[in-house]
Amino acid sequence: MLFLSVFKDGTVKRFRGTDVVPPSRRRRFIQRRNPSPSIQYLRSSLPPNQKLPFLIYFHGGAFLDSSPFNSLFHNYVLTLVAKPNVLAVSFDHSLSITNQDPALILLNLDPAWDQTKKWSARL
Repeated sequence: MLFLSVFKDGTVKRFRGTDVVPPSRRRRFIQRRNPSPSIQYLRSSLPPNQKLPFLIYFHGGAFLDSSPFNSLFHNYVLTLVAKPNVLAVSFDHSLSITNQDPALILLNLDPAWDQTKKWSARL
């Protein structure tokens, strides 16, 4: 399946969009938008002094396609946090291939790692 085309002038054409699902109605859901990657997380009701395991989820798409708001990834995270008391954090990182060097895909991990450190310090 063809995800995108990169032209000689550096333009990128993506062939697929992503569906966007609304937040879950079953659990408390908070979504924050920052200039850096967006963060969404789910949390069960717990006493304020109780710590939660921290699950970091990077959505599929190989940093080329999709987002954590895609129904496939959103529903998967819901199944992961359904039974145990787990805090799931998913980062809406930027999509790669605006540069023709595939090694630059790894640069997208830096903002996600920065956000991971920021949120884990708050828990």
